[in-house]
Amino acid sequence: MLKQMLLRQGLTSEARERLGRVRAANPDLVEQAENLCIQLIQQGRQVDDATMKVILDRLTPKRDIRITRR
Repeated sequence: MLKQMLLRQGLTSEARERLGRVRAANPDLVEQAENLCIQLIQQGRQVDDATMKVILDRLTPKRDIRITRR
């Protein structure tokens, strides 16, 4: 409850929408992103869409894709 209240106050509407779309695709990633957002909010920062993109990018595991031609 407190977590949701903090997120509602500290996230811009665009960031909240992005987090909702990610929640549908990857719930585990959202939990980590919410925890980081709460830390930023407690430091007095507003989390906008650009910040949310950076947070999600850092939390998303990178894949090494190699294409081999024959």
